[in-house]
Amino acid sequence: MKRPTHLSWQSMDWTRPFDFETVCNFTTQLNGYSRRQPFIWEIHLTPEKVSHLIGADSIDLRFLKEMMTSHNAVRFEKTKRAKVTSAYNITLSKNHYALKTKEVGNLVRSFLSQAGTLKRNEEIVLQLVIGKSSSPKPILKDLGHPDATFWQKVTGNIPPLSSDSKALIREKLHHSQFQICLRLGIRTDNKAREIQLLKSILASLRILERAGAKFSAKPTSCEKINHGHLPWHFQTILSSIELASLFLLPAGDAQYAGVSSLSPKTILPPIGFSQNTKRLFGYSFEKSPKFIGIPTREGLSHTWLLGGTGSGKSTAMLNLILADARENRSAVVIDPKATLVSDILERLPKERDKDVVILDPSQTGQSISINPFDLVKFGVPAELVADMLLGVFQEIFEDSWGIYTQDILSHSFHTLAKVDGLTLIDLPKLLTNKAFRHDLLKTISDPFLLDFWQGYDTLSDSARQTMTSPVLNKFRSVLLRPALRAILGESSGKFSLKEIFDKPRLLLVPLNKGLIGAENAKFIGAILLGCLYQLTLLRAKETVRKPVFIYIDEVADYLKLPVPLEDALSMSRSLGVGYILANQFSKQLPKQLRESIYANCHNQIIFGLSMNEAKELAGLVPELSAEDFYKLPPFQVYTKVPIVKNTFKWLSAKTMPAPPAFRKKDEIYGESFKRYGSSLTEDIPLETDKKPISGIGRKKKEVSDETN
Repeated sequence: MKRPTHLSWQSMDWTRPFDFETVCNFTTQLNGYSRRQPFIWEIHLTPEKVSHLIGADSIDLRFLKEMMTSHNAVRFEKTKRAKVTSAYNITLSKNHYALKTKEVGNLVRSFLSQAGTLKRNEEIVLQLVIGKSSSPKPILKDLGHPDATFWQKVTGNIPPLSSDSKALIREKLHHSQFQICLRLGIRTDNKAREIQLLKSILASLRILERAGAKFSAKPTSCEKINHGHLPWHFQTILSSIELASLFLLPAGDAQYAGVSSLSPKTILPPIGFSQNTKRLFGYSFEKSPKFIGIPTREGLSHTWLLGGTGSGKSTAMLNLILADARENRSAVVIDPKATLVSDILERLPKERDKDVVILDPSQTGQSISINPFDLVKFGVPAELVADMLLGVFQEIFEDSWGIYTQDILSHSFHTLAKVDGLTLIDLPKLLTNKAFRHDLLKTISDPFLLDFWQGYDTLSDSARQTMTSPVLNKFRSVLLRPALRAILGESSGKFSLKEIFDKPRLLLVPLNKGLIGAENAKFIGAILLGCLYQLTLLRAKETVRKPVFIYIDEVADYLKLPVPLEDALSMSRSLGVGYILANQFSKQLPKQLRESIYANCHNQIIFGLSMNEAKELAGLVPELSAEDFYKLPPFQVYTKVPIVKNTFKWLSAKTMPAPPAFRKKDEIYGESFKRYGSSLTEDIPLETDKKPISGIGRKKKEVSDETN
């Protein structure tokens, strides 16, 4: 057998679970590879960590890797070896007797448990130099005594073998035989500690001893291990099953010290995995971790983040948002807690300050406005704008939806959408101020609208109040807030939602329910998302569509949208708009939306789940169990990401921490309001020249709708 001049070293990570029989099949096949040169198999124990290494000639290494992966998925990586400070030759007293391989489970557990006892900078290395091999030999009926002396053989006075000895010899000869040199290396700074570790390792190996076949250790040069010295003479003979036992691979589904638990299962990226993207959120669990992200093109296929409070969803979203900001892309962030927006501003690249638009209903003094009726200027039909607003009001104020409410509001929104310069603030005036209404209708030519308002005017004052008060009283609660009036009451502000699709803009929308009220937050969020969806549909006419990403944290808070979210997901991808949705529990979402997310959100980032949630999701992911999802620790995820073009695969990942904050958010707030906002004034009246919507208080005849 030739001797290799140079050894190439790689680490091995056998994907668990696998059976011990799988390892035996590998060693059996190894005997058939007769043209190979000697190679080295090492087991390294460091504090709380177990590693398996292989060193071989580069050509042999390629064949050995192919052989292993034909039996089990094995991950190989180039690696460096640390040096030991002392070494021992481990020999077996009687090579012809079979070892107690049925105890391999106890051997592996005992040996690997040493990793948990090691101190810092300590290491144990068990090195197997594997030489020639031979096929199973024919078993003679009358076996000679292998321990007979020369004189006994000359005189013919050979003692008979016991039946137990014959059985052990036959068991050994039944398998392929390998020449082995077994060495033990130890790195420690204390001689007494070295002896202690040596005794512990020998105690583990002796689990396999049987019928006089015993392990012993003699000191040798540590350079033999450090340099992978190949011996001229191999002192130990092991059968293929014994060799498989001493490979010390963690077979089965038991938990071993220093070895990753089976739950949560670790799914490594395929060999050669590489993503050409800066939209990163995590990294793999390999020895040399690879960054994991969602490229821009595949990001348009939408992303779903699922996990409980404190799991790390917001941090993963933060890293994706900052990546979009650095790449000069447009993004919209709807944050129900306002903490995500603060984190973004404290880490935002300064070159993007000019693009930041902060729509914060909780701020006083200054505000940025949005006017849904502006969509008509950009080509959205007035009828679609009216239908969108009707959907918002119906979903948000469904408890106050009366018999005639839909008919009245539908005609109201159609009327307001057809006249330039009007806003939602004008809705109460349209319904309660006859003079204002008549002036407005002078610009309307639609006979159906005019006919409706003519009939509306014939109603009594009390009849009109009965029809409109339920919804208008709810809407009034929105208008009572000066900041919300400013957002909805400016007909032509410095900022338009259309800019998000035409220019690089970052629209940040903190909707803290504790500051503005839950219903107001839902109302603003629904109007905003409805407008964005209508503008998204306009992109069908465009030939060049720059990617736009819409981030919605706690998406369950915004289910009452004018357009079903499942429709938005299915339509937006081809129009260059990607949604990133996050929520705590899948059961928060209606069944139809859940199924749409499963089908349309090709990118998924799943954090630790409750057992009920885990069981439901595991039914959709064949390679993972409910226990895998249940046992995920914080900031560790299973993620479905693109591996190659249009091919998505589940991987294990650890999410990246948030980058350090380096600035204060207040300076960006001020600059954003100065560039895109306007000062709040009280010249936007809540109700002008009309009586109270709810009829509370004494009526004044001169302001009655019927007398105006």
